[in-house]
Amino acid sequence: MNDISNNASRKMMPRQPSAWEDALKNVAEALDAFASASKALQREHSWNRCPMSAAVLEAIYSTVATEYTGLGELEKKVWAARNRVLSPLSRLPDECISSIFILCSEGELNGVSFNAADDADSDYIDDGTSDATSSEDDGVEDDEYEDEDSAEYSEYEDGDGSDAQHEDEHESDDDDDDDDGGGDSEDSRGDTDSSSGRVVEVTSRYSNSFRYIASRVCRRWRDVARTTPQLWMHIDLTEKPPFQCMDLRLERSRNVPLDVVLDTASTGVDGVALAINLLLALDRLKSSIFQNDAPRCINLTINTRFHSTMRLVLRELTHVSQNLRLRILKLAVRSLLISPSDGPDWRFSTMSNLLKDVGVLHLREYRFPWDHPIYTKLTELCLSGIRSDNRPTRDQLHAVLRSCPALEYLALNDIDLAADPDPNPESPPDHQSRSPLPLQHLRTIKLSHLDFDVFAFFFSIITAPRLSQLGIHSMRRGSLDVPAPEFARVLLDSFAISNDTISHLAISDVEGATPPSSIINLLRTIRHLVWLELHHVDGLPNILHDLSHGDTYPELRSLSLTNCDHEPELTSIALLSLVTNRKFTHPIHDLAVRGCHLEEGVVVSLLERIPRFIFAEV
Repeated sequence: MNDISNNASRKMMPRQPSAWEDALKNVAEALDAFASASKALQREHSWNRCPMSAAVLEAIYSTVATEYTGLGELEKKVWAARNRVLSPLSRLPDECISSIFILCSEGELNGVSFNAADDADSDYIDDGTSDATSSEDDGVEDDEYEDEDSAEYSEYEDGDGSDAQHEDEHESDDDDDDDDGGGDSEDSRGDTDSSSGRVVEVTSRYSNSFRYIASRVCRRWRDVARTTPQLWMHIDLTEKPPFQCMDLRLERSRNVPLDVVLDTASTGVDGVALAINLLLALDRLKSSIFQNDAPRCINLTINTRFHSTMRLVLRELTHVSQNLRLRILKLAVRSLLISPSDGPDWRFSTMSNLLKDVGVLHLREYRFPWDHPIYTKLTELCLSGIRSDNRPTRDQLHAVLRSCPALEYLALNDIDLAADPDPNPESPPDHQSRSPLPLQHLRTIKLSHLDFDVFAFFFSIITAPRLSQLGIHSMRRGSLDVPAPEFARVLLDSFAISNDTISHLAISDVEGATPPSSIINLLRTIRHLVWLELHHVDGLPNILHDLSHGDTYPELRSLSLTNCDHEPELTSIALLSLVTNRKFTHPIHDLAVRGCHLEEGVVVSLLERIPRFIFAEV
């Protein structure tokens, strides 16, 4: 009976509206009120019925004028700040600005890089009032810059992956720019389109290159960039006819060494089309070389998958070998088909004449003759990816190093050594052939991805009394089961000859082949260590604790740690201890920590104690 009465009472009670219904009702009421008010205002203040009073208009205009005045003052401040920034640079002579451009473009001017050092896990680091000028003085005004030379030739890649050249012309709408005296004159060398008499600008395929950006800042910078030959030394042999970029660069580069680059490894382009294009491009290059009064120096980089492509380029250059000086040669032929007939005959007189001045040789995955006379003048040698059938024997590597008395820089990356052929049992052993070679000028050694036996053999055949920079990256134990004591002994014996001269040391141990105790023992033998980089090293806290003793490492100033995140808490404590303990005796001036987790408090403390501290956790 009670249930029936309760049900009846619930049916008689009105249902309470939900929150959504209340909100919807409120919105509807607000819209109705807004519509009513709008209609009322429209009726009362119609422009046709009731024009705005003069007082109201005056107040509006006064407010707008006040705001314009404020904007004008703000604009003056912006221009003053801009002049303070640009005026000192604008007062520099053109020679200084040109030098700045060259320094900023160094990374872009090296062409394709594939040497052994690039594959290493790490690399060395090298160690009031203003005169406000007008826009006419510094030439930054944009409307002065957009002139008739806005037509650009830009390069792009076709759908088949080959490079092509495409002309994209944009006629300037402002023909009065010449009146301000800032227009580019037609006597600018290499800038006039002979077909129309119109000045054109040829740009590289990368519109974000420094040269391109600098030439767009102002007219003066543009003129300086045009007349700086070092910015135009890069010659791309994959450019398609009619070779506007190449012609302009050959002319603007004047007599500086050219960086001639052929890079088809990424696209795999080959065949008749490439050969024809190469012949045309090389013909344009050879014509320019023939026109020079003095021999033209070039740096040649070939990065391809086909030996025929390399042979074609070198064969064509032999025809102008008397008119050029080949200083740098970089060869990467990433082909699985390797035989003595695949490469050119390096011993032909024409080829030897072409190579007689080479001072820098980089070989990647290419079988170059190990007994060629090219090694005698080398100051830099980089061997990378020389394995399997490409690899030299131990005697051949020894002979190569013996042939490089002037060598200053040596990089070995991912190379293997073949077994020496069985000696003639009737001939006496040649002990002198394996005696240590005194490389008196060698200052930099970088070893990357070497098996331990190759590493040990290398240091058993050389001495480097002037070695200053040493890099050991990702050494592998290989097939040898090397005990830690033997490993440490080889390390110590290897560096005993040069521990008084080494100042820069970089060690990376991705393979986990280097015991921390061996690293500590090695560091203690280097008496004048100034800069140290550790990358992927186990046992870092113990190493840092040892480095905290300033008396043991009195000259240590710079420390770089990368991806050493095995024991983050202990590493944080050890690093802070190192910095604080050396603060008043032998302080650390430069510290870079990348890919390592540090406690937040430690980071704050290091920022307060290190003059130059770089921290990137990711």
